[in-house]
Amino acid sequence: MDRSKFGFYILTAFVFLFTIVILGINSSYSIDENNIKSWDISFTSVDAINEGSVYDLPKVIKGSTSLNDISFAMDSSSDKLSYKINVLNNGTIDAKVGAITLIDATCNDDSLCNNLEYSLTYEDGALVKRGDVLAKKSGTTLYLNFRYNGSLDKEVSFKDFKLSINYIER
Repeated sequence: MDRSKFGFYILTAFVFLFTIVILGINSSYSIDENNIKSWDISFTSVDAINEGSVYDLPKVIKGSTSLNDISFAMDSSSDKLSYKINVLNNGTIDAKVGAITLIDATCNDDSLCNNLEYSLTYEDGALVKRGDVLAKKSGTTLYLNFRYNGSLDKEVSFKDFKLSINYIER
């Protein structure tokens, strides 16, 4: 037999045995389920608090922190609308707000759309901002508030607002 083939066979056998030994050692360790980290943050529900506006409840994207199809109409300058959003961190990792994205709606009258004011707040009225922490195994309530700041003499409809909150590991 050729010496180079013999050396190859010996090396292959050694690598095979080494692999079997390493796999045997690694498979003898058990995983402690208490130490497994999990990430599970989502919007759990959305309700509307209405003060004169006509609205549809937005769609909650299951398992996410996004809302789509936020649509409503206002016909008086005193109209206000708030969406109460429950957020749950059911994971084992503290999270913080990395980014907040609110995509503006389309409007049936562009000259009147500029007077719409909106904010995202907590129950106590404090603004939601980057870096805010949501502790593991806890939840919070957010309010997406809309108010028309101007005079209206006809109904103005707003369609397709989108809200997304990107949480990152603390």
